Amino acid sequence: MLLLSDPDAYGDFLVVAITSQPGHTDAVALDSSDFQHGVLPKPSWLRSSRLYSLHQESVVGVFGNLTPAALTRLHDEVCRQLGCN
Repeated sequence: MLLLSDPDAYGDFLVVAITSQPGHTDAVALDSSDFQHGVLPKPSWLRSSRLYSLHQESVVGVFGNLTPAALTRLHDEVCRQLGCN
């Protein structure tokens, strides 16, 4: 999961799913150049139509931070999926 927001007053935040399985029509590819620091252990894709709310206690680890350009690319795809362009 990629965190998209800071936790709210209840400790919940918005996330988008990440998969290592290629071929999804809603997939946004991630590679090492998309990270300011860190890396994912496998080639991965963000599932832009798979948004969830999780509690902060659900986070068990951090693999890195995306670059502003990668976040913009993801934001554009999420908005395309939701029709908020």
